[in-house]
Amino acid sequence: MAEVRPAFDEAARTHPPPLREASSARQDAHPRQIRDDDFAYGLERVLDGLAARLEA
Repeated sequence: MAEVRPAFDEAARTHPPPLREASSARQDAHPRQIRDDDFAYGLERVLDGLAARLEA
């Protein structure tokens, strides 16, 4: 990850500030932790949507 970080930072310069800030905040995290966190977030959103449909 450390080897590709400079290239990522250079490519991120063209993106809006919130995207750059979000990626910078996670730069020291292990890739597995990032994947697990992203999966958990997505799963929670799916379950929230299902719960909302069941309540309707």
